[in-house]
Amino acid sequence: MSARFVIYSYVTLFLIISSYYFFDLIVAQYFAEVQRGAVWQFFRAITDSGEGFYWIVPTGLMYLFYRYFPLEALPFAGWFKRNRLVDMRNAGFIALSALASGLTVNLLKLVFARYRPVEYFQSGNFGMTWFDHGFSVASFPSGHSATAMGVAMAFALLFPRLRYPFLFYGALVTFSRVVINKHYFSDVLAGGFVGIVVTIFIYQRYFKLPRKG
Repeated sequence: MSARFVIYSYVTLFLIISSYYFFDLIVAQYFAEVQRGAVWQFFRAITDSGEGFYWIVPTGLMYLFYRYFPLEALPFAGWFKRNRLVDMRNAGFIALSALASGLTVNLLKLVFARYRPVEYFQSGNFGMTWFDHGFSVASFPSGHSATAMGVAMAFALLFPRLRYPFLFYGALVTFSRVVINKHYFSDVLAGGFVGIVVTIFIYQRYFKLPRKG
């Protein structure tokens, strides 16, 4: 574990705790007042791309396609076969990153069981109930943020020259969850951090495996 990673982890934890106690409600109340504006509409349009299904299914199918389909039977078989091993492993890595990030966050949700912002605005409920389940208490960490940042980090690791656009996309989706009041700011910080850590963990092990076509 590098010293830089430890520092980043402590800084992120500090930001999560600070946001939980001092900023979450202020930020949530602000965006609750500006809903339906142009900014809200923009973030509402991109937020669903953080849904794990949209990443796991296509990349998972791509992995299976390259691994098991008889590519020789396809037109332009040479084009598909040229980078078959690389494309297969990359697709598998992205699918696994999205899946593992989502599963990790869902387990953490059951532990913390935090009320969503809508519960505060409707009933005044704020905070964590611990070891509970249900949509209303599934705010921390944010699943969309974990998937978005996990996938963004996966692409950034695979294509480092384009890492900033990929990470910017992940940050946009993550922030969108706050703008449309689905999550508090500390929720998305935690979710994004989980996605990044899980993806790096998988990357360091996934690409050390023997390459088999």
